[in-house]
Amino acid sequence: MTIIAGSEQPRYVVTGTDVLDRESGRLAKFGNAGVAQLGADWLNGPDATPEDYVWSESVAPEKSKAEKARARRKYRALHAPGGSIAADDRVTVEDAPSNRAEVIVNPFRGAKHYKYDASGLPLIVRKTSRGQRVRIWRTPDGKWWREAGAIQVRKWDGEGKSTAGGERAFVLTLFKGANVADLEYLREYVDRARADRLVRPLWQRVHADWADRQTFHLGVSRPYSDPYVHSDKSPLIWFCDDIQCSAAWHEEGADHEHDEITNDDYTLTIWRGRHKKKWLLSVTVDSCGLNSRQAASLANDIQWMQQTCDKLNAPTVTA
Repeated sequence: MTIIAGSEQPRYVVTGTDVLDRESGRLAKFGNAGVAQLGADWLNGPDATPEDYVWSESVAPEKSKAEKARARRKYRALHAPGGSIAADDRVTVEDAPSNRAEVIVNPFRGAKHYKYDASGLPLIVRKTSRGQRVRIWRTPDGKWWREAGAIQVRKWDGEGKSTAGGERAFVLTLFKGANVADLEYLREYVDRARADRLVRPLWQRVHADWADRQTFHLGVSRPYSDPYVHSDKSPLIWFCDDIQCSAAWHEEGADHEHDEITNDDYTLTIWRGRHKKKWLLSVTVDSCGLNSRQAASLANDIQWMQQTCDKLNAPTVTA
């Protein structure tokens, strides 16, 4: 019997009414499942002569939509000018102009507002849970735009699965490939909503089983440059899954931080490199120096922070 390396299955298997050569991806057509099984048994035997059969060209499995999209991104990135935005395979670039978007030149001039007061709502920044990617697209007039996230006013239970509990908040969702400039742009709309209520038609009321009448959605794109000509130097954002880190997200390449003490005289920070295991304590003192009272306070804080650092670095003991 012929076995493909690393597999427990035979090389020749029945698929429908044909026999598939799993090594080459070719098919031998039999037209009958029973006959195909006899053929597969013979081909997997020690005396097999596969050259006696008529084989089709290699049959590649149908790719999923996600696989096709990934292949298109990689192909585009490979052939785009080096260093350009289009050379980043993490983002989606739509070359064909879109007629679906509504371009609002000045949404805040003479705008109508919802009566809902959002001035006191907290802001939660999260990554997409649906795998959405930054989308770079253009309108028929040739102008380029960048869609990197969305904002909702909703009740938030920490998981986004239900509005039955939790407090109402601005929930800002960033897509894969979003950077600091994207976050700053979207936060401007949060600041506007806090200061001047929710503007129509930018904010749309959400009509869904999980939503109430105080649930709103904002999807917006920012003006952008030709992705095949320009580069984008804004640092990417990555969301932190380190339970010992106090930050929900970082700029690309930034360090983890566990705790910090800062005042006018000095700053103490417990930190570690993104790919490092050991937590360290950094101390920054005001260039003018410290008096005896300030020095005593610094010594006390260093001792306390170092103890915290030692606990973080202590080996984990499991029963």
